[in-house]
Amino acid sequence: DPLFIDPYAAVLLSLDVADQTSESLVSHLMPSAEHYRLTTRYLDDTLQHLISRSDNFRQIVLLTDGMDTRPYRLSWPKMSIMYDVSPGRIFSTAAQQLRGAGAKIPRNCVLFHTPLESPDLQEGLCKNGFNGNRPSLWVLQGLPLPSSSSFKSLLLVISNLAMKGGIFIGEVPHFPDWTAAADMVDQLFTTVQNNINILVNFFIYNSVIVLRYAGLRTRQARKPFLYPGFPG
Repeated sequence: DPLFIDPYAAVLLSLDVADQTSESLVSHLMPSAEHYRLTTRYLDDTLQHLISRSDNFRQIVLLTDGMDTRPYRLSWPKMSIMYDVSPGRIFSTAAQQLRGAGAKIPRNCVLFHTPLESPDLQEGLCKNGFNGNRPSLWVLQGLPLPSSSSFKSLLLVISNLAMKGGIFIGEVPHFPDWTAAADMVDQLFTTVQNNINILVNFFIYNSVIVLRYAGLRTRQARKPFLYPGFPG
């Protein structure tokens, strides 16, 4: 049996969408198709589990490559508000292709797009209606980040917007200056220690991270445990 079924994958493999890809996206391709499938399945399951067990998570931010089909293929509770952050041109082309294939957002749900190239990502999300006083769920997979500093900046944006109880899950990008798993753990821990919303716990396993924010100016954080099997 397949790990997951994406009825729109063939649509996004069309030449029109492929022509919109950039070198930055190509450089962030998954190491292998199997890795992509496993990661996608894990994130899908975690996301569905979180939104099904709690009525709190109705703000979902998808940090993607612009071709994420989760808004169309997953089951979303009523009144879910999804925010896609991704390269603008790629998202626009993919959205047009998906609409042409009959893809639709579930009834009573909405999807907003904030271009990754926005001068102020935090302001862009808020202009689209993101409410920092409501719980939020953030999912990272495929977002083209050129450096570890850009990843740290992203964590800061999330920390500024996520209220107590907000959760960030996603795939850790691979950067040249993070040469080993220990480097990644130290960098992540240092980054979140310096943020306003301090991380209270997260785990790393096979390149996937789960972070939970504790609230404003919490001064305690657990250093992450490195699980066996994490690439080092």
